Amino acid sequence: MPDHMFTLFLIYPTPPDFNLENTIISLKQSLANARNQIPLIASQLQFNNNTPSLIPSKSIDLQVRNLSDEHKPYSDLAAHSFAPTYLDREVLLSAEDPSPVCRLQLNIIQGGLIFAFGANHIVFDLSSAHTVLSLLCRGSNIYNSNCSGEMPTYKADIRRDAFKASPQATSLSKKDLIQRLPTHRIINSPPVVPTSTIRGFLYEISEPAIQTLKDKCKPLGVQYLSTYDCIVAWLWTSITRVRLAERQKTDSQSSFFHPVNLRNRFPVSVPNNYIGNAVGVARAGPLDISCLLGENGPSIAASQIRQSIQKVNMDIFSNLAALYQVLAPTEQLVLDMDTHTGMDLMLTSWYEIDKADYDFGWGTPQAVWIYNIAVAGRNVIFPNCDSSSWQYDLWQNKIGCSRIKSF
Repeated sequence: MPDHMFTLFLIYPTPPDFNLENTIISLKQSLANARNQIPLIASQLQFNNNTPSLIPSKSIDLQVRNLSDEHKPYSDLAAHSFAPTYLDREVLLSAEDPSPVCRLQLNIIQGGLIFAFGANHIVFDLSSAHTVLSLLCRGSNIYNSNCSGEMPTYKADIRRDAFKASPQATSLSKKDLIQRLPTHRIINSPPVVPTSTIRGFLYEISEPAIQTLKDKCKPLGVQYLSTYDCIVAWLWTSITRVRLAERQKTDSQSSFFHPVNLRNRFPVSVPNNYIGNAVGVARAGPLDISCLLGENGPSIAASQIRQSIQKVNMDIFSNLAALYQVLAPTEQLVLDMDTHTGMDLMLTSWYEIDKADYDFGWGTPQAVWIYNIAVAGRNVIFPNCDSSSWQYDLWQNKIGCSRIKSF
């Protein structure tokens, strides 16, 4: 079974007046409240012939580990910009039971704390994880400052009607459905991809550099370009230029796959308080390499990113649901991309947060990162909690990535 668990790491310096016992009590009280507000977080995920189902549970536990003698100290993490390569999920979020929808673990390291929150991507997305974490933080903060304070409430919407297969979709053949889903393909066995030559590279993009990128990107066939479009376009063109030098694939094409939060696109079908996985995958391209690297490459790439977002619609998810119903037991549905030996790229996370949302009662985090499985061509963009810049984590073959320009 593929690894569907994504994990957020919140890294804090230990405050001078830190009290571990009180912190654990506050977190557990807040966790009990969060479970009452959003029962989904205490569920178990089970599979029957690759079909997932949720089993309700009454409790969710907080694991606590003292890693002061085992883990790198906070000072070492800070000295290396809290690089995600220093965060081992097997240690920081131990998996005794692989089936919970959510897992939480508080890790004590020398000079700091690492709070790990894991959620199964089949059930959750980053927006839902942020809702749960911010609810936990508010509750812990309230209990920590006033044990009799009123815990926060949240009215969650978990209805998935918008993601169900429509009668029209279920009437289509498997062939017709896959033709309506050009970003996907059906395979009988996952390809074996070596990871020994893959490593993560951490870069930072400053606010002045972002403005420079926006000045270079002009909308072509779209009304506007966002900061997101321009940063992603720069990633796409820069990484493609380095790959071209390595592989000499001058006649090839490149696509960029990236997530779209449907709550922002279709608030009637998917409201802002929806708790679940409401992420669609958009595909920009394919574009000829010569087009991407030409004089207007950044503008073309950014405009393609914007167009790909606008093309996402709810019919895609109706067709996906119908296609899953007719897959054979040996078949899997995957994105139609090649990020390892080909020229495609994938952005898995774009996370905009206010670090004040993650104050459990001991201050705000100095870094927030997501665990990243080593897959070539995978990118994660997160805000730098200590400044106005952004950081991105790129996983790529070792050769050449150091030549990507860092702003």
